[in-house]
Amino acid sequence: MADSADTDENEIGIEITEKTDNVWRNIEEGMVSASNQLPRRVRDPGTAMVVHDEQSKVNRIAQRKHYRIQKRRYKILDKIRINCVNLTAYHNHRYHLYKNMLFSFFRVPLIILNSVNSFIAIGLQSHIGQENVSLINAVVSLFCGILTSIELLLNLQKRMELEIECAKEYYKIGVDIYTELCREPEDRGESGNLEKFLREKHNQYQTLYAKSNAVNLSERDFVDEFELFIIQEDDESTFISDTDSRSE
Repeated sequence: MADSADTDENEIGIEITEKTDNVWRNIEEGMVSASNQLPRRVRDPGTAMVVHDEQSKVNRIAQRKHYRIQKRRYKILDKIRINCVNLTAYHNHRYHLYKNMLFSFFRVPLIILNSVNSFIAIGLQSHIGQENVSLINAVVSLFCGILTSIELLLNLQKRMELEIECAKEYYKIGVDIYTELCREPEDRGESGNLEKFLREKHNQYQTLYAKSNAVNLSERDFVDEFELFIIQEDDESTFISDTDSRSE
C-alpha cells in the first residue's frame, strides 16, 4: 500500500513539473514572438539611437530651411509695406497738388470770368455801347473756353480721383501687412507659412502699381525698396570671396 502511494505521488509530481515547464515555455515563446513584432529600432538599442539621431538631423535641417524661407518672405513683405507707406504719401501729395491746381487755375477763375461776363452783358449796356459790350463778352468767353479746354486736356479731375483712390489702397495694403507681421511667427499666414499671404499682397501691389499714375522720379523723395541691390545671406561669403578674387 505504501509503495502504491509513493508511486502515485511521484506521478503527480512529474505531471505538475511537466505542466509548469509547458507554462514557462509558452511564456518564453510569447515573449520572443512579441519582441519579433516590435520595430527593429526598439529591439536594437544601437540602431534606435542612430535612427533617432538621423531623424533629429533631418528635422533640424527642415526647420532651418523653413526658417530661412519664411525670413525671406518676411523681408519681401516688409519691402512691400515700406513701398506702400511711401507711395501713400506720394499719391496723397499728388492728389492735393492736382486739387489745388484744378481749383486755383481753372474752376475758380472760370466762375469769376463767367460772373464778370454776365455782369458786363447786362449791367454795362447803359454805360457802354453794344458793340463794346459784345467785344468784351467775346474776349471773356474766349478765355473761358481756353481754360475749359486746357482742363479737359490735362484731365485733372480724373487724375485727382485716381490719386486719392491709390493712396487709400496703398495704405490699406500697408496696414494689412504690418498687422500680419506683428503677430507671433507661428501665427503668421497659415500656421506660420507666409506663402499664400505673400502671393496675395504681391498681386494686389502689382495690380495697383500698374493701375496708378506713373511716379515722377524728379518729385519722388524716397527710394524704391525693390531697386536696392540684394545679397543673399547664404551666398554672402561666396559673393565676397569671388569679388576679392576678381579684384586681385
